[in-house]
Amino acid sequence: MTDVAGLRTRFDAWSVAAVTLALAAMVFQAVMPTKDDISWLIINAQALIDGKELYKDIIETNPPLSVLLYVPAVLIEYLTGLRAELSSIVITGLTGLAIARWIRWRLEAAGVEGGGRMEAATVLVFLVLPLGAYGQKDQIAALIALPFCIELALQAGNRGKMSVLTGALAGLSMAIKPQFAAAILLPCLWVAARSQLRGERCWPWLVVNRATITAGVVVVVFQGLVYLLFPAFFRDVLSAVLEVYVPARRPLLTLLLPMKGFLFIALLAMPVIYGPRTVLSEVVAAAGLGFFIAFLVQGKGWPYHLFPATSYGLFLVFGEILPRVWKQRSSRSPVAAALIAAVVVSVHAMWMTVTWTDWSALTRAIVATGIRQPTILNIAASHDVGHPSTRDAGGRWVGTYSCRWITALATNDAQGDAEGAGNETLARWLMHDRDVLRRDIAERQPDVILVDRRGNFDWLAWAREDPATALLLDRYVPAAEVTDYGNTGHIELLRRENADNGGSGKDTRPTG
Repeated sequence: MTDVAGLRTRFDAWSVAAVTLALAAMVFQAVMPTKDDISWLIINAQALIDGKELYKDIIETNPPLSVLLYVPAVLIEYLTGLRAELSSIVITGLTGLAIARWIRWRLEAAGVEGGGRMEAATVLVFLVLPLGAYGQKDQIAALIALPFCIELALQAGNRGKMSVLTGALAGLSMAIKPQFAAAILLPCLWVAARSQLRGERCWPWLVVNRATITAGVVVVVFQGLVYLLFPAFFRDVLSAVLEVYVPARRPLLTLLLPMKGFLFIALLAMPVIYGPRTVLSEVVAAAGLGFFIAFLVQGKGWPYHLFPATSYGLFLVFGEILPRVWKQRSSRSPVAAALIAAVVVSVHAMWMTVTWTDWSALTRAIVATGIRQPTILNIAASHDVGHPSTRDAGGRWVGTYSCRWITALATNDAQGDAEGAGNETLARWLMHDRDVLRRDIAERQPDVILVDRRGNFDWLAWAREDPATALLLDRYVPAAEVTDYGNTGHIELLRRENADNGGSGKDTRPTG
């Protein structure tokens, strides 16, 4: 009853600010380079639509939902010609606006003050502040889990009930990465313990309800569909993930350095300093802690892995803490809080852009080969060598893997031993990586091979250690060198000798 009237009056200055911020974020992302992770997942989604077998013809290490998230953008590209990179930006922005609007509606329908600022805070934190994490699967997972936390806080405060919709979104968040289950479980356990200690409600109904049951069903059903539709993920890829990818972890101290995990700890300190805490702030903080645990469990220290945790801390700062202390104005606390927030946001922005690289020079070098729609793969430690340059140059990726991540991680785990001596499992995966590279070059005959010659490891020399691969590489000639300003060394472009301006002239669809 109050909802209809509320919807007529709620588009105010806060809503204008939210829409303005969302549009600014989308425009900013559109003029910035595409992040390598996003470009690689778009290529996977494109391969899937083109009829290739995911996790066999082309292999991504994450569960299928990470790829499926970008299928709509690729379909839009096929139907309209609008690049998937641009439509993905718009889809993410509209999703953020819709969730921000829903949060405001839900809070105001429950009689909670400050729905407008929460709408604007949601857009600011989840669309503007992601920077290099914008549109990545971890940012999307954090965004779609937020409505669940809002409803959980309202139910804990006897101001509403959980819904199937937020449960489904929470389930999808966990389906993106299983580690994100901590961000759903911790808030549930917290409100249950809080209610039990206060004697307010029977705690099981705070944990077992329509939303949590729906979330569990979504996760189970999705995993069942993965097993049926993408069996190669469990049969082939999961073993590589568990034996090579997961063990390659950074030291805990490295993960907690000020530009990394310490950032979230500093954000959690602000509610303690500037209280009083509300049930909403407690639930959001618990979810953020769950995402932080996921960051530590993954152990890679990559910026977008950290974003879900810091986003929930920033949501508290801009949605609750700063408005509350500014309203008090009885001391210098508003100024101090604003200064702390400014420092935290500055460090956050630096960390979220540290891996955001402009690869336009590599793109230009590929175009300069004169090959129309060149087929491309790389011999490199990281998938940024080739992504987003492959799509930006109008090329087609023909590598099974995004890069030689198996060798890069396995040799690191083997403490620099290039053949993994003393570790039969790693040695087997190192041999597998060589076999896949040799097969890709022989069968898919890429027009261009991008070779990482940065740092203290020469990937061309590594590839030539295998005699059969060396013979295949003899068919390629150096075409260009591109300086990588983020590392020492350069990227070398090798061009197949008989590659002409019409491309390879053969069907390069991977056959597995």
